[in-house]
Amino acid sequence: MIAVSACLFGLTFGTTWFREVEFPFGTFSTDMGDWGDFATCMTGVFAFISVLLAFEAFKGQVLALKRNSFDTLFSQLFAHHIKLYEKIQDAHVSEEENIFLYYCREIKESIIDKNGLNALWRSYVDEYSKGNKVKYENLKNYFKFIYHEVDIIREYEKEGILTRGMAKKYVQLIQAQMNNYELLCYLLNQLEYYYFGKKGKVDQEHQEKYYKYLKRNDFFKDLNDSRSFVREVEILLKAADLGDKAPL
Repeated sequence: MIAVSACLFGLTFGTTWFREVEFPFGTFSTDMGDWGDFATCMTGVFAFISVLLAFEAFKGQVLALKRNSFDTLFSQLFAHHIKLYEKIQDAHVSEEENIFLYYCREIKESIIDKNGLNALWRSYVDEYSKGNKVKYENLKNYFKFIYHEVDIIREYEKEGILTRGMAKKYVQLIQAQMNNYELLCYLLNQLEYYYFGKKGKVDQEHQEKYYKYLKRNDFFKDLNDSRSFVREVEILLKAADLGDKAPL
């Protein structure tokens, strides 16, 4: 724009023919006062553009800082996720007492309905662990933590700090740490909570949004694609009877 203004000024004062050309708005003025006003106007325009560019650069810097902050937060969450998992594993005396294998075996042997989801989820502490709630609570806290990990990612995406693609990669990192036995157990946990967690329509609607987010980010894709877990998945989904609202 500076070059254009300088060119117009040069043509106006340097050539006779240009001064005499009739434009739709008239001829260019040769009054230096008019050109001074024009320069003042252009200075204001350039200043405004500079402010806009500076603001956009500032927003970019703020966004980068927020993303770096999230990276740090996620690294801490991820490290704690692993510690909670190790805590569950440390409680296993043998493979037969592996919580995830236990539920997989029980699902295979069960034909359950909505109430059966709760009975199956509670069976580890009520039957297998003979009333010892420590392992059950560790498992419950582990899955509760996974829920909050994913929910934090969802909130950062909602605020525009993470793009949809970025958010999916973070969700996939969480999922990648879990084998299909764990994913199956988490599916049971989520379906059971839908009916027997916090009561009320609002909470169920919140869960449905969470399930939709899990589905959109392929959280249970590996489990759903595995031929080894077809029957277990079918049993759980049939018992929950959520249709398209299910998380996979």
